[in-house]
Amino acid sequence: MALEVHGMFKRFVFALVVAGLALSAVAASHPASAEDGTVVEIHALLLAFDRSSFSVPAGASVTVKLYNDETYIPHDLRVDVPSAEPSKLCIGPCVSTLTFTAPDPGTYAFYCTLHPDMKGNVIVQ
Repeated sequence: MALEVHGMFKRFVFALVVAGLALSAVAASHPASAEDGTVVEIHALLLAFDRSSFSVPAGASVTVKLYNDETYIPHDLRVDVPSAEPSKLCIGPCVSTLTFTAPDPGTYAFYCTLHPDMKGNVIVQ
């Protein structure tokens, strides 16, 4: 019985790793810019974002779509730029949106306010 549970756990962990890799591949294949401004997609899964940074041009109108791929786990997104209001908290699976105007060139933090290890950088060029 114990070996059977251990095998099931190993298969579950493997499936989670494969799902994470698939999400990374999907995120990498989505372009960051759109005709109306810059659109960035960030996925939250396994208490982590699928990217640690993204770049936008200074002065751009930026829309960040947070795809919370977790089940029953809340996430939001905050970007440390003056014009950015945090996204709404959503309990996954769900999508929440954040918009802001990219400030002067530099590096700015983004993070989930509920999970301090979920963080990354916005690189304004």
